[in-house]
Amino acid sequence: MRCLALIDERDSRNPHIIAFLRKLMDRNDVHILGLSTLADLSLRNEGIPYSTPNGHFSTERYSEIDARAYSISQTWYETLDADLESYRGVSIGAVLEYDLYHLLVDALRNVEIASAVLRDSFDVIYLPSSDPAVESPGLGFHAVCYQTLPPIISDMARKRGVKVERLGPTGGVTIPDAETGYKVPRDQGFLTSSALFLTRNRRDLLSLMAHRRYSRIALRLCETCQDEMIRHLRGTEARGVKAFPGLVHNRRSKEHVSRLLDHLRDEVVLSRLDGSIVHGDDRFWRAIYPFVDEVLSRLIYHIVGRVNWSERFVKLFRPDAFVVFEDITPLSRAMCQVLRDRGVRIVVVQHGILTNDMAGMYLLPKVGDVQAVWGEYYKEWHVKRGMPADSQVVTGFPRYDKLVRMPQIDQGNLCKQFGLDPEKKMVMIATEWYQPVSARYTIEMEEEFIRLALRVLKSHDVQIVVKLHPGHQDRYHRIVSEIADQEGVKVIVVRNSLWELIQLSSLVIASVSTVGVEANLLGRPVVCVVLVDQRDVSGLAENNLVISAFNEEGLRESVNSIIKAEQGTIAASSDAGRGIDYFIDGLDGHASKRVLELCGSFHSVRTN
Repeated sequence: MRCLALIDERDSRNPHIIAFLRKLMDRNDVHILGLSTLADLSLRNEGIPYSTPNGHFSTERYSEIDARAYSISQTWYETLDADLESYRGVSIGAVLEYDLYHLLVDALRNVEIASAVLRDSFDVIYLPSSDPAVESPGLGFHAVCYQTLPPIISDMARKRGVKVERLGPTGGVTIPDAETGYKVPRDQGFLTSSALFLTRNRRDLLSLMAHRRYSRIALRLCETCQDEMIRHLRGTEARGVKAFPGLVHNRRSKEHVSRLLDHLRDEVVLSRLDGSIVHGDDRFWRAIYPFVDEVLSRLIYHIVGRVNWSERFVKLFRPDAFVVFEDITPLSRAMCQVLRDRGVRIVVVQHGILTNDMAGMYLLPKVGDVQAVWGEYYKEWHVKRGMPADSQVVTGFPRYDKLVRMPQIDQGNLCKQFGLDPEKKMVMIATEWYQPVSARYTIEMEEEFIRLALRVLKSHDVQIVVKLHPGHQDRYHRIVSEIADQEGVKVIVVRNSLWELIQLSSLVIASVSTVGVEANLLGRPVVCVVLVDQRDVSGLAENNLVISAFNEEGLRESVNSIIKAEQGTIAASSDAGRGIDYFIDGLDGHASKRVLELCGSFHSVRTN
C-alpha cells in the first residue's frame, strides 16, 4: 500500500506518532512530507527519511503566483455586502490586503505543491493529528507557509476518491459559524492606552497645553527613532509625542464585527468566495477557511477597534502630522487612513532594506502623503516601480543618528557579558526574517542558512555568536541549538546588543538583511548568503558594500579569505560601484531633523 504522511512539528515530537510511522514504514511504501523546519530536524534526529514540500514546487512560477495573490488580495472583498465590508469610511477588505497577500502567496503555492504531490497515486493520505494553526502569536498570516497544505491536499484527495485519515485522534474540521466561530471579546477600552499615552508623554503634553501655538507631531516608530526625533524637536515650534495605539469598541462596533463575521461564514458567501478565489481549475477557499477564520476574525475585530481608537486619538491630541514606519499592515493602514481623512499629514519612514516589492504591493506610502527614504538608491527603486518622484524624499534613517554618535565600546566588559574570549576572533551570524513576501522564499531557508554558516565556520578557530532576529527569537533559538548539536559546533545565542556585537566581530554573516548595512557602517566585513535567485537582490554587493555567497562553496571561499586576512576589512576596488551614501545618505546625525521637516506643519526645525 502506498501512503503519504504529512508531519508537522507537534506530531514529529509525539513518540506515539513516531512509533506509528515506523510500523507503517515496515509494511508499506510511505512517503513523508515535513511541514516545518523543526519537524524536519526532529525527523532527522529520529532517522526517518522525509522530503520537503518545496521539492514539489517549480520556483520559476513564483512571479506568477505573487501577481495572482496580489490581484486576489485587491479584489476578494468586492463580492461582500458593501455596508458590512466598510466601517466609518474605512474599507476593511482593502485594509486586509497585506495580510491576505501573505496568506494567498502560500495558499496558491500549496495548491501547486498539492497538485504535484497527488500526481503520484496514494491509497491513503495521513494528515497531521491537529488542525493547522498559526505559528506566530501575532495577529497576521506572516508565518503560514505549509499550514494550509494539509486541508488543501485533503480536499483534492477526497475529490479524487483517495482515503484520508489522521495520524492521531482529533475533532473533525468544520466551517465556523456564529456559534462555533470567533467570539468578540470584552471591550479592551480606551482608558488603558490613554493612560499609557498620558503617562509617557506627560512633559510634552504639559508643554503643549502651556504653549498652544506649538504644532503637534505623533510618532509611531521604534524607540530609538522616536527618541532621536523628540531630541531634535526640543527648542523648536513643535512637540512630538509617542502614540500608543489601542482598541476602542462600543455596542455598535461589536455588532458590526459580529454581523460581518457571520456574513463571511454564511454558506452562500462561502460558496461565492470559493468560486471566485481560484488558482487555475482549483478552488481552495472553503478548504482553508477554518484556518483563515482563526486569524481573519481577530484582525477584523482589531481593525474596527483601531478605527475607533484613531478617531478618539485625533480628538484628544489634534495632531498636525503622524510619523510612522509603514502604512501597509492592517492596523497601521487603518490608523493612517483615519488620520489622513481628518487632515493629518502622514509621513512614512523607510524601516528596512528593500529586495522585493511583493508583486507591486510593497510600494510606500500606501495611504500616506510622503515617504522618507534612506538614500537615492531607494528613491530610484520606488520611482522605477511607478511611484511619483515627489512621494519619495531622501532623508537618511533617524535610527542611525544614534549610531553616528555611538561611543567607543568597552571590549573587555562586553566580552565578559557575552562569555567571549577577547583574545580570540569572533564571527557573528544574524538570523533572517524569512517570511512569505514572495513564493520564492521558503521556510526551509531558515535551516539551510544556519547550517551552511555553522558548517563553514567550524573549520576555523573562531568564536561563533548567533544574533537572533527579533521577529522569531524563540523558534530560531530552538533551530540554532538543534543544528549546532547536529553539526558539533559550539555557539553563543544572543537576543540583543546588535551594534555592540557587530563591533566585536571580525566578520558578520547575514542573509538579505539591514544588518549588512549596519555592519558596513561600523566598518566590519559582511558576507550575505543569498539562497534564492542567485543574484544580488539588495544592490549592496554590486556596489561593493558586501560579498554575496550563493552556496556553501561560495560562502566558504569568502569566509576563508576574510578570516585569514590581516585586516578585517574588504578592499574596495575603485570601479566597483557607488559607496554607502548611495544607500544611506546624510550620515551626519540629522536624519531625524530632515524627516521632521517633511511634516510641513511648522516652521523649519531650529537646532539650539
